Amino acid sequence: MVGEKIYHFFCSPFFCCCCKVFLFCCFYICIYITASERSKIISEAIQQVKDYEHKVKINSLERKKSQVQKKLHGFKMATPTSRANGKAHLKFERIVKAAERMILKKQREAIAQDSLTKAESLAFEILHRPGKLLTIQELARIYSESGCREAVTVAPLTCSQLQSRFFRRPDGTCNNLQRPTLGAADTGARRLLGARYDDGVYRPKGFMQSQGSSLFPGPFAAPNPSPRLVSTGIILDEPINDTVHTHILMQWGQFLDHDLGLFPEHEPEECPEGCAITEEQEGSCYPIPVPLGDTNVLSRMTPSSTRRCEPFQRSFAVCTPEEKLVNLGHIPPKEQINAITHFIDGSMVYHHNPTVQRNLIRDNSSNAGLLRVGTPVKGKQIIYRTK
Repeated sequence: MVGEKIYHFFCSPFFCCCCKVFLFCCFYICIYITASERSKIISEAIQQVKDYEHKVKINSLERKKSQVQKKLHGFKMATPTSRANGKAHLKFERIVKAAERMILKKQREAIAQDSLTKAESLAFEILHRPGKLLTIQELARIYSESGCREAVTVAPLTCSQLQSRFFRRPDGTCNNLQRPTLGAADTGARRLLGARYDDGVYRPKGFMQSQGSSLFPGPFAAPNPSPRLVSTGIILDEPINDTVHTHILMQWGQFLDHDLGLFPEHEPEECPEGCAITEEQEGSCYPIPVPLGDTNVLSRMTPSSTRRCEPFQRSFAVCTPEEKLVNLGHIPPKEQINAITHFIDGSMVYHHNPTVQRNLIRDNSSNAGLLRVGTPVKGKQIIYRTK
């Protein structure tokens, strides 16, 4: 019975189709492009991304955001270290995509253009993992040009066992003497489960489907509901009568959440107001489709189109260490930056940056180790607020 099922599977049109696409992909990759042509493609991709980022910078200065939006975004503003790392990773991602787009274009021009071949080449372009068309030397060049090399280079840490035993550093370094940067501020977040991206590296799950392209009905239309639909379906806005827990349980949980993680996002000015985004915007934006029955959100939107989305900025990602990139031989999945320490250490009160803590948070008028306070209000001292 089992043997019969296996026989039918290997003889099925589905299996034959998969084999055909696989063989086509092997042929497609092997289409030869000279080393000088590839080098020129990488140079063009680097310049193309530089031009795009300059244009975005100019447009961002011109776009005006409301004060409310600025305040909301201010809670997730990146530190200089996180910003440098996140911007470098985004540039690396954009250059890789631009270079592979040019390589694929050259490969399309080198093969027959009948309908079946076009369909197969399109399938390959959709399914291929980003970075697969580039050599490790080309990836290393892009890595250097993106600024990732400088972003991940840190000064050597010296952890005194005696000091680390009694005093914890604000930035979380040296909490682990064998791995000094483990859990430190401005490092990649740890995962309990492996990342699951649409393309294996960058695109969020359901990205192809969310863009509503006619290219992705059939096998590409995975059952991924809008994140907004998941939120409204699971987190119900209803009163709950709890005779055991008080509201302080939620407040304390939120307080701890702010101590463990802060994932800075890309600026709102980088993302469009509508649903459609360009390939260059994929790394920083992910518009969320709003379900038709969601009157709470739709009432706040202008009736400009039938498909409406909530703007959403993606979190900054951390650059993969170059040694790891070379050893792997391919680009690993994107990992997000935690701008604060990964420990329960009160960093949301005392700050995670030693310089800020020393100059702005600590009361340096005495050696009592107290927080700086501001002018008393109604007889009570308040936490010092910087301008």
